[in-house]
Amino acid sequence: MIKKSKCARDAVMNVLRRMIKKEVKNANIPSLKIPSTVKSLQDFQWQRVMQEASHNIPLLTGLLQGSLSCRWNKNADIDDKGNVDSLVPALGFLMGTILHFHNPKKYNLLQTIISVEMYRSGCNQKIFRWFQKLGWCKGVKGTRTAVDKLCTEFDDSINSWKNAIQVELQGPQPDEHQSSVEDSDSDSSDDSVNSIISASSENQDSSDVEVSSEDEVDAIPLPQDNSFLNDQIENGNQNPAYSVCWDNVQKLSVTQHHLRQDNKMMLWALCFAAKNRISFRHLDDVDDKCSISDIQLKNYLPSIQDWRNLQKRMECVVQNIVQKNFPQFSEAHVATIQHQYSDISETKSEIVNLGVIQENPSSARGKLEILKYLHKYVPIGQNGHPYPILCHGDQLSVERMVEAKLSMAFSEDETDQLTGLIPRPQGFHKRCILLQDSMNMLFSGSTVGDKGSLFHIKNRFGFRTVKKKISDCVNSAVDFFNFVTEGSVCMIVCNILNIDNIDVNSDVIPEDGTERQEMFEDICKRVVQLVWPKIDMKSIQQAAEGDVVQDSDSDDDPQYLDDTILYWNDQTQDELEETLPYYEDSDDEFDLPEVVDQNSGDSVFQ
Repeated sequence: MIKKSKCARDAVMNVLRRMIKKEVKNANIPSLKIPSTVKSLQDFQWQRVMQEASHNIPLLTGLLQGSLSCRWNKNADIDDKGNVDSLVPALGFLMGTILHFHNPKKYNLLQTIISVEMYRSGCNQKIFRWFQKLGWCKGVKGTRTAVDKLCTEFDDSINSWKNAIQVELQGPQPDEHQSSVEDSDSDSSDDSVNSIISASSENQDSSDVEVSSEDEVDAIPLPQDNSFLNDQIENGNQNPAYSVCWDNVQKLSVTQHHLRQDNKMMLWALCFAAKNRISFRHLDDVDDKCSISDIQLKNYLPSIQDWRNLQKRMECVVQNIVQKNFPQFSEAHVATIQHQYSDISETKSEIVNLGVIQENPSSARGKLEILKYLHKYVPIGQNGHPYPILCHGDQLSVERMVEAKLSMAFSEDETDQLTGLIPRPQGFHKRCILLQDSMNMLFSGSTVGDKGSLFHIKNRFGFRTVKKKISDCVNSAVDFFNFVTEGSVCMIVCNILNIDNIDVNSDVIPEDGTERQEMFEDICKRVVQLVWPKIDMKSIQQAAEGDVVQDSDSDDDPQYLDDTILYWNDQTQDELEETLPYYEDSDDEFDLPEVVDQNSGDSVFQ
C-alpha cells in the first residue's frame, strides 16, 4: 500500500516526522550532556550512549541504524562482550549533531571534542566558522573557552603527587590523648632517656672500633629469589616521587603587514613532569659523600666481572636477533637480562605536560622565571624546608639553571634560593652524544664507493633521512644502526650455517629441540667471540695496583690531604698557603723570557 499510494506514503512520513520531533524534544541522554572536563572525557563510553539512546529515542536510533548499512548482518551496535562496531561512532555523531541543533547549550560534548582537536591541529578560523554552521564544532570563541576550561586541570596529577609526598614527609599526627600522656610522662622519662643515650653512644663507639674497613667495602650480593626482590620493590615504591624537565622551544610569529613589523622568532621553554617508575627515596638519608681523592683508580677501571656481564649481554642481544630473523630458531629460548626492577621498568611512564613558559631562557630574568614556575611543584617537608627533586635538561639548560641558582644564593628564604630543584642532564642528550661519536668515527661521505661501509649501506637500502648530524635525525639514525647490526649478525650466522639466505633451512640444524637449543646458544657465542676485542686485563690490574702504591706513598705527603690546589711557602717549607705567593725579584719557571730592544729600552714579551 505504501509503494502504490502517494497519500499513504505522505501520511506515514508525517506520522514519523511528528513522532521523531516529539522524541528529540523530550530526549534525555546524560552521556552527551556531561561537562567538558578531562575526567569526563576519560570516562566517556559509546556503550553507555547507545543504551541511553535506544531507551529515550528508539525510533530515531532505529532509523539511523538502518540507514547506515545496507547489509542485513551489519548493524551499528555493541555486542554483549562490549565490542564496538565500526559504525557506532558515526551513529553517535549523527545523533549528537541532531541533538545539538535542538539544544546547543546542553548537547555540545562531541562538538567540543572536535573543536579541541581542530585547535590542536592549528586549523584556520574559516574552517571553524564553516564547520560551526554544519553543527560539527563550536565557534572560535567557544573553542577558546573550552580549551581554557580543560587547561585549568592540567596539573592536578602532579599536585596529587606533591600532596602525597608532603603527607608522608610530615608523618602521622599524634592524637590529643596520646600527646597529653606523653607530656605527663616526659619528666619521669628524662633520666631514663639520658641513660639510654649514653649507653647507645658507648655501644656505638665500641661497634665502630670492631668493624673493619674491609668489611664495609665488601658488597653483599642480592639473593636470586624473586619474592625478596618483589617485596623490596613494593616497600620502596609507595611514593616514588617525580622529576621535572624543560627545554627550549622556538615559535615563529609571521606578520601579515611587513610595513608595520617584521617576523619574530620567540624563544620559550616547554616543561613536563614524569613520575618515577623506580623509587630512590630510601637513599635520601644515606650519606655517601667522600672526597674525590679517596676514590681509587680501580673503581673507574672495568673488572673481569664487568667484561663478563658485557659479553653475556651481547650474547642476549645476538640471540634476539637470530630468533627474530631465522625461522629455524623461532622457537628457541632466549635468555632475558633480569634485574630487581625489570617488572617496574616495563610499565609506561606517567607524564604531565606543564605547558609552555613564555619567557626567554637565554636571559637572566627568563631563567629565574622558569625555575620559579617549576619550583612551585616542589614538595614541602618538615619545618617548611623544600624536598628536592631533579630538574632535567640538556647541557645548555643545566648551565643556565646553575647560573640562576647562583644568582639567588644569597636570598634569605630557601624557596627564593631555588634549593628544591637539582639540575641534572637528561639521558636522551647523552645518547645523542654517543650516537654522534659513532657517526663521526664510522660515517663518512668519502666511503660511498666502499662496499659494506655505512655510507654505502645508507644509499643502497634507501635510508635517505639519515644524516651525519644526529640532532636532525635521531630516530632515523637509531633505526639505521639497528638495521646494520642485525644485518651483520645475520651475515655471520649464514656463514656459520653455510646458507645463502635466512629463509633457507640448513642441514646442520638438528631436529631435536634440546640439541637445537644448544646449537642456538653456541652460534650466538661464536658470533660474539668473532667481534670480541682482545682485553689486556694484566695492564688494567697493573694500573690499579700502581694507583694503590701511589696512594700508600702519598699518605704522609700533605699535598694529598686535600683535592684543591695548594702551594708551598718557601720560607717555612712545612706550611701551605691558599694562594700563590708573589715575589717581585724571584726567578722561577712561571716568569716569561723577555726580549730587550736596545734602541728603545722597552721589554717585549715573546
